[in-house]
Amino acid sequence: MHNLITERKYDFDVAGVRADESRARLNAGKRDGVFYFASSWNLFRVNPILFWTNSMVIDYVKEKIFLITKYMIRNY
Repeated sequence: MHNLITERKYDFDVAGVRADESRARLNAGKRDGVFYFASSWNLFRVNPILFWTNSMVIDYVKEKIFLITKYMIRNY
């Protein structure tokens, strides 16, 4: 990925969307995967937690000692 950024000057969009948030995201995730080129936006899309569960996110946050708000726990 580093070569794509530095040598070829591609843009990247990194998002925290998850497949369990909607059927459309699940279908898009199955079709595109976590890393793909979005030709309509002319950039690479990266969704690193696309197939994580809510409990996986909470465990990661706890491990990394992030502040967890009531909104995160309620799936907002």
